[in-house]
Amino acid sequence: MERGPYAFVRNPMALAGMGQGLAVGIYLGSVMVMVYALAGSLVWNYVARPLEEIELVEKFGSSYERYRAEVKCWWPRLTPYQSGKN
Repeated sequence: MERGPYAFVRNPMALAGMGQGLAVGIYLGSVMVMVYALAGSLVWNYVARPLEEIELVEKFGSSYERYRAEVKCWWPRLTPYQSGKN
């Protein structure tokens, strides 16, 4: 949970997917592709992510809650999260 990109942002795959969708929209000059990417990210953020986080709290308990408090969902940290220091 605290290695690689997950040490900087909680959802690196979702962030990359949203960035990729926006980049394709910009490259193609398609506002509709950009809207689709943003709509997909909103659905993921407000439907899928809460369900995923419930499961993670059930599985990892307070260690995940500490991680979630320290590592933002969408905004990367400048320094990697290290659970041993928290």
